Amino acid sequence: MTGTGHVMRSLALAQAWQDRGGEASFLCVELPMLLQERLERQNLSVHVQKALKAGSEEDANWTGDMARQCGASWIVVDGYCFRGAYQKQLTEKGMKVLLFDDYGHSDFYHSDLVLNGNVNADELVYSLRSVGTRLLLGPDYAPLRREFLQLGKKERRPSNGMLHVLVTMGGSDPDNLTSKILRQIQASDGTGFKVTVLAGGGNPHVDEIRSLIGRLEYPCNLLVNAMNIPELMLEADVAIAAGGSTYLEMIYMKLPCLLFILADNQTTIARKLGELAAVRVAGDSRIMEEGEIGEAVGRFLSNRQLHAKLREKCSGLVDGQGAQRIIQAMENRPGSVVRIAEQK
Repeated sequence: MTGTGHVMRSLALAQAWQDRGGEASFLCVELPMLLQERLERQNLSVHVQKALKAGSEEDANWTGDMARQCGASWIVVDGYCFRGAYQKQLTEKGMKVLLFDDYGHSDFYHSDLVLNGNVNADELVYSLRSVGTRLLLGPDYAPLRREFLQLGKKERRPSNGMLHVLVTMGGSDPDNLTSKILRQIQASDGTGFKVTVLAGGGNPHVDEIRSLIGRLEYPCNLLVNAMNIPELMLEADVAIAAGGSTYLEMIYMKLPCLLFILADNQTTIARKLGELAAVRVAGDSRIMEEGEIGEAVGRFLSNRQLHAKLREKCSGLVDGQGAQRIIQAMENRPGSVVRIAEQK
């Protein structure tokens, strides 16, 4: 697991633990330096062992040993490679394990707690689990970082006539959907918009996006690896985004969003969000022509009434107390202590 989103939600849990007087350490087999520095600025200790393969037997042994050295009894595991055998190794070392799991990726669940904070979380996908495994399902358990909790209650400033659009396609955006959207905003009379583009460090198209922005007729700003995401969401009027975990943050910030599906595991999330009317779902970008993308973008940006309805529907769906509920569940397990080692 190397995804920035995984690190950020683990950071949210670590911050909540710190706020209750505890300490947390990050144990990683791979971590970009930018993220390591960010964690260390949060007074978190970070240990990186690049020689190991994430999810391997050797990784589990190292993780268990390091957790003991850190004085931890809980290990928070986040990544699609941490399957049943890995979880079992950690529990057999006397550790309590909380596993982040977005779509039932493991062959079996030996963890003490399994957490899926998505709107489509379903108990049925976790049927192969130990008797003592407890499930924490749904947006009530969505952990949000301090920055969101501090800004989420602020009133959104009304637009001065020019719609401020936030465009974010996650960490990589392999098909460069960002550029397609920027071109289609221009095609739909981009003079009424200003745009902020967020690109992850893994995006291979940054140079192409930057070149395109130089030719656009509307104001557009590109930010790579931005750290002030909550502030940017508060400043924006609407968002156009991929169907990753960022949607939980946008809903909490009451930011009306047009959602594109970029991966198979986003399909059921998008469908459920559509049923809840919490976002407008454009469709699967991988099978959409650029003209279809443009039609979806144009309809969304021009519909101010829809934006107001989405803000209303977002209210209360993610209440910001998810990390606190997770910690309460951890503390209610016998033998819990106030240190966590978070494995990446």
